[in-house]
Amino acid sequence: MKQIKQQQVFFIASLFAAVSMLNFACTSNNTPQFGTPEISLEGNGSADLAPGQTTTISLKLKADGAAKSVIVKKNGGFLKEVPVLATSDKFDFQTETFAKTALEGEEITYSFILTNTGKVESQEVTFVLRAALYPSMQLGTTAVFDLGGVGKDGKLEAGVLKLSKNRRYYLPASLEIGEAAELIIEEGVELYMNADATEKIELEVDGKVNITGSANAPVIMTSSKLLSNPQQVQVNDWEKFKVKGKGKNTSSGRISYLRIEYPGHRALTLSDVGSGTQVDHIQVYKSGKNGSNDGVGIMIAEKSDVNVKYLVATDCEGGSFQLKNNYSGKMQFLISVSSVFYKENDAFRLEQSVSPVVANVTILGPGSKAEKDTQGIYMKDAAAPKIYNSIVAGFPRRAVRAKDKVKVTDLNGEAVFAHSYVFDIKEDAFKDLATPFAGDFDASGQQTANPFFNNVQKKTKDQFDCESIDGIGVNDFIPNAEKTSTFNPKSIDTFFSDAPFVGAIKNETDDWTKGWVKNPDGTIR
Repeated sequence: MKQIKQQQVFFIASLFAAVSMLNFACTSNNTPQFGTPEISLEGNGSADLAPGQTTTISLKLKADGAAKSVIVKKNGGFLKEVPVLATSDKFDFQTETFAKTALEGEEITYSFILTNTGKVESQEVTFVLRAALYPSMQLGTTAVFDLGGVGKDGKLEAGVLKLSKNRRYYLPASLEIGEAAELIIEEGVELYMNADATEKIELEVDGKVNITGSANAPVIMTSSKLLSNPQQVQVNDWEKFKVKGKGKNTSSGRISYLRIEYPGHRALTLSDVGSGTQVDHIQVYKSGKNGSNDGVGIMIAEKSDVNVKYLVATDCEGGSFQLKNNYSGKMQFLISVSSVFYKENDAFRLEQSVSPVVANVTILGPGSKAEKDTQGIYMKDAAAPKIYNSIVAGFPRRAVRAKDKVKVTDLNGEAVFAHSYVFDIKEDAFKDLATPFAGDFDASGQQTANPFFNNVQKKTKDQFDCESIDGIGVNDFIPNAEKTSTFNPKSIDTFFSDAPFVGAIKNETDDWTKGWVKNPDGTIR
């Protein structure tokens, strides 16, 4: 009996083992094995949408017949999980609406994950929805947003006009941003001014301005003809961009990395703008009035004491920089390039009662063989600037000229031009009241003193022997090597950067114009 029971136990144990092996075999061989599911967008990964509207996002699914659900996220947080058929290969999602209070360019980011029956998830894909407050229109073959409905009778009294990054906009008529309003322009924005307007377009900001471009994506204000009729683009296609502040020591906001193209009279005007305003990295490109002598590129006027850095004026027909009234700010790293002759052209004009402190300027004319009626720096009236570590080159005459009540005495005097280089000037390098900047000479023309430490070494009649800088010439403002100076403008004021060198750019390695400044031929540096 005992032997029979042992046989029965053995039989049951063997049967159990066989069943277990069978179950294991079925599990191993018969349960489907699926790869990682995949989900992808159909079309672009973004869309512009007006507030109150919705759109459909279409996605492709690939789950080898084992799709289970699509997880939807909104701005990084869980929104919903939507079941799908196992064999689904497509999924459409209806977006929510933008709130009517949404700002231009405000974003909603949707994310999508596909899961399968094996609880395996796909990689996440995203779709960005951006609010578009302004109607779209075609300018040539390019889609732009039309700002024609902004404000009333050409003025935005209050609120915010925001132009969102990397978008193109069209301004059909002049617009004023009122004292209670703000203009915000993000990097990469292209603003096309109507070149066919009855009256030339002006964009004026009386309130706050916040323009924040970048070296890789500057903000551009330019002519609409670049899109509608590029062969007809010319200077004076529109008028100016003007910021009107509240006087000295006030803040109007910020302007950084802005290129202004093909404007007219006084293309960038900073009037009554105070020292609390940040202004840097701005180029005015080809401004003027079709050959007249009234097309100043950058103008700082009236009660301004705004401080500026990294300004470039390229082929401005009536002059590059004009400072007037009683401007008293600080300026560093300025470039003026006049690649051709435009009638009379004072590249840097300082007049009335201005008293700025200026350092590291490079002013290049069209060459010493160009027409005579053109000059580099012109001080007039009761101007009292102090200019250091600068270069004036490539003019047929009058590199530095001073007239009227300008007082030149010594380094501690009212008007100063010192530690600077003047060369490639055919005649009258220092004219009228500016001659002391060349130093003192005896009757034979030998220099007896050089109180302003400029590069003038000797004088024969009205001709000066001036050391040049290798690499600096017509339309070439980068020296082959750094030209050091014994003077460091940082010693004057903390606004000035450490720059014990001559000119606006130290060397090719430190070229701050790369990526955003245009050359006269239209190429980007």
